[in-house]
Amino acid sequence: MKILNRILTAALLLALWSGLSTAAQDTFDPALPPDPSVPVFRYALTLESVPIAAGYVTGAGNYTEGTEVTVSTSAKSTVYTFNHWEKDGVLVSTEREFTYTVTASKATLKAVYDYTPNTPADPLKAPNKRTLTLNCEPDGACTFNHSSGEHFWATKWVSLSLTVGTYYEFKGWYNGETLVNSNSSFNYEMPDADVTLTARFDYHPFDPETPDNPDEADLPEVLVGDVNKDGAINAADVVKVINAYVAGQTETLYYKRADANGDDIINVADVVSIINKYLENE
Repeated sequence: MKILNRILTAALLLALWSGLSTAAQDTFDPALPPDPSVPVFRYALTLESVPIAAGYVTGAGNYTEGTEVTVSTSAKSTVYTFNHWEKDGVLVSTEREFTYTVTASKATLKAVYDYTPNTPADPLKAPNKRTLTLNCEPDGACTFNHSSGEHFWATKWVSLSLTVGTYYEFKGWYNGETLVNSNSSFNYEMPDADVTLTARFDYHPFDPETPDNPDEADLPEVLVGDVNKDGAINAADVVKVINAYVAGQTETLYYKRADANGDDIINVADVVSIINKYLENE
């Protein structure tokens, strides 16, 4: 009886083993490795912020077609507010973060921001730029090399120059009542604030040598050589002409006083003439 039981048990185990092996063979289906002869293409996904200084962007890279990429952006400053994502000028999403499915071509996604400062301001003015207002006093006495109201980077140098109008004598650049510079051209360090500079002039309406002037006899006498108009010809006048000549700014001098030798040119010859006039009066 024991022998019969052992035979039946062995037969049962053999049958179970055979069934399991067959089932395993029917369900085992390992994935095949990729065919090395078929190339895998990856496409560039580029992300940008508009304006470029407005926001951070994440998610750029090279991906295969069909890959789902999480794209996101965040503002760099409180003066910028996210508006939308766009591709080739077409709206893609209005969410700061969204899922983009890579296509079989390179693509550029742009995160577009609005400039929204806390107080009304010029939308073309960057947060770290300041406004420079330029005035002539009297009005029309000069022209500038920059337009009034231009924006410049705070703490950076700005090259300023002006052209003096006929019959005007330049006095200097002023910030309020403070003299900033007495040269017609100079480099100005832009402050970290909006600022107004005023170029001031003296007006000499008549030239004694102008034949069309009907009031020549009534004109005040001009003391030739008295360049600084202090009523005397001295070393200060010589220094003023030399400084203007060396700086290439003789146009800032009133030529009837500075053109001491009467040749209609202000140069070193006038310096000699002024010195001679000074010595004659001593």
